[in-house]
Amino acid sequence: MSLPFEVPGRFQNPLYERVGAILRDKATGRIVGHIQEVGWGQLVDKVIGASPLDLVANGVQMLQLSKIQRTVEAVQTLSTISAVASVATLGVSTAGFALVLARLSRMDQKLDKVLARSGDLQRLTARLHVKIDAIQLSRLRAELESVSMAMHYDERRQREALSRSVAELSNLRHYYADLLADPSLVQIGTAEATALLDAHERMTAAAEGELFAEYLLEGEPELVDQRWRRQLESFNRVAWGAPQHLYGLLEEADKANGAYLVTAPSERAAVTRSLLATRKESLDRLASLPMLAAEIRSYGLTPVKYLDALERAARHFNEPVLVLSTQT
Repeated sequence: MSLPFEVPGRFQNPLYERVGAILRDKATGRIVGHIQEVGWGQLVDKVIGASPLDLVANGVQMLQLSKIQRTVEAVQTLSTISAVASVATLGVSTAGFALVLARLSRMDQKLDKVLARSGDLQRLTARLHVKIDAIQLSRLRAELESVSMAMHYDERRQREALSRSVAELSNLRHYYADLLADPSLVQIGTAEATALLDAHERMTAAAEGELFAEYLLEGEPELVDQRWRRQLESFNRVAWGAPQHLYGLLEEADKANGAYLVTAPSERAAVTRSLLATRKESLDRLASLPMLAAEIRSYGLTPVKYLDALERAARHFNEPVLVLSTQT
């Protein structure tokens, strides 16, 4: 069956809204399409300096506050999809992992560096029985690469590789969840808050790879949905899910670190908004995958056939982002 891929053009109007990688009709709430990443190289080039991640990572200054607010609002619109795709979209595509890893590398492994130099955080990981080597970015990269490579194996080896990846990525997700569930991690304060974002986005990347591997393994939307529900339990353990709570934790940390007088409340508030906006975007993106898996099945396609169709569409359209329109 031919899949109805389109460039995003006709959806770039106020009638539609994007939630994660889902496009909906605002009036009816009906899903009209699924955003797909296909040209990761173009997107990585465009994303430099465009996402909330970059704005936080570069240090929030007073002159940047309006930019942060505009960027957070822009993430909610399809018209800027090309510019913010590194935090905005999810496609069942191995190219998507390149965007995930590019997003992580933009933070310069902040989490690893903060953990390495902070005795308090080292004691935190010991108390939680979290192995430092288990949270390093290199291990996550290797596991995501394993998922991508699995599609090139014969059927038996593919199932073995994907089963292992599901288990390993699930373990990594739990490691990050344990870290993020403890408010002690926020003791790093506003100036080092990118480490929180780094940990959360690594958890998101592990979850994304886990869902993708589950989908490739069985091609069953119900299983993908069940796994996502378990992942959501992990994400709900994060100690700073509400704006007031996160702001309060950062404020307490700044006082303890002697940085309270040199950190403007507006700066702390901007960091809070950006962290939580990116968290919401990540959760919306992950929640989109079970619905996309169900849509693919409605066309009678296996995961492998779908990936082949997506690759052909990418060559035909020569666009970095496509939309898989839903059946009516």
